[in-house]
Amino acid sequence: MKKIFPVCLFLALPLNAPTPSLAGPRAQRTVLNNGLALLTSDQRNLPMVTLELLIKAGSRYDPAGQEGIANLTSRLLTYGTRQRSALQISEELDFIGARLRTRCRNNQVTVNLTLLKKDLDVGLHLFAEILTDSIFPPNEIQRLKNSVVAAIQSKRENARAIARETFIATLYPDSPHGRPVEGSEGSVTTIDRSHIKSFFQNYYRPNRSILAVVGDVTREEIEEKLNQSMKGWKKGSHPTDSPIAMHLALATTIRVDRHLTQPNIMVSHTGISRGHPDYYAVYVMNHILGDGGLSSRLVHAIRIKRSFGLLRPQPIRRGKRDGNISREDADKKRDRPGSPGGRPKGNRTDSGAGS
Repeated sequence: MKKIFPVCLFLALPLNAPTPSLAGPRAQRTVLNNGLALLTSDQRNLPMVTLELLIKAGSRYDPAGQEGIANLTSRLLTYGTRQRSALQISEELDFIGARLRTRCRNNQVTVNLTLLKKDLDVGLHLFAEILTDSIFPPNEIQRLKNSVVAAIQSKRENARAIARETFIATLYPDSPHGRPVEGSEGSVTTIDRSHIKSFFQNYYRPNRSILAVVGDVTREEIEEKLNQSMKGWKKGSHPTDSPIAMHLALATTIRVDRHLTQPNIMVSHTGISRGHPDYYAVYVMNHILGDGGLSSRLVHAIRIKRSFGLLRPQPIRRGKRDGNISREDADKKRDRPGSPGGRPKGNRTDSGAGS
């Protein structure tokens, strides 16, 4: 049996050890006229600019009975504004070769824009437009709701998705972190345009957001451009942002019986917050044990050496207040008595759990 003494060395490092200097350029922080926190990093190696906007509008803010509204709202941002339809937005992005993406998670929504420096003014205008003038067309809402419901239904045949959702719900009982970001089939069907507009108006505000800008642009230049393009994005009153009580479940084993061709096994335990003094020691430990790919110990022992199954190591899920460390194993049917051979196949599903 291999010893784990080298890992223990990482955990035993004294907390008062000298902190290594940070690599790479430091970000500069400022606050725009409308309350938007701006982080900038001037990097001139390529004539490109990337903007990443984080808004405190994730699924933890879903009202009771409207679970999934944060996800719908974020995805509908690019489905039409007062000036352009969804098709026109798509054509504009294609014309300048830009990429605009939105994503909803538990705590925040992210809006990412990457484009060439020469098209920055056009991109910023479009970026501001979806944040201030999105109209959420009824036909697009219904189309997206149908798509989300179909995706929820399809997960019933996906062993990995079933295992993940059961696991997260058990790990975080009675918590927004324990439910799927996309909501449930019943909750999604009850959401209408008025609910989405209300959620958008309450939570999509600059004083609830942080914008990071990296690329071929100076802080002074982007600050001036943003103050101009974002002047229509007004501050809002802060909705209640009370901490979520985290009542982690006790150690337990749960078995979910489904008539599926591929079983999944998930193991996890409580992690630590991003600001914990031992965060980096635990991060290195997790990388050595399983998150380091084919060179990690668990992958080598389970997948390579013994061929027991397809191990999917998970990074530490970290947040401002909590996290967890997980391992997932997609078991091979041929390793079980009376089961046909074959390599397991599974769709990659993002549960959205995490910060």
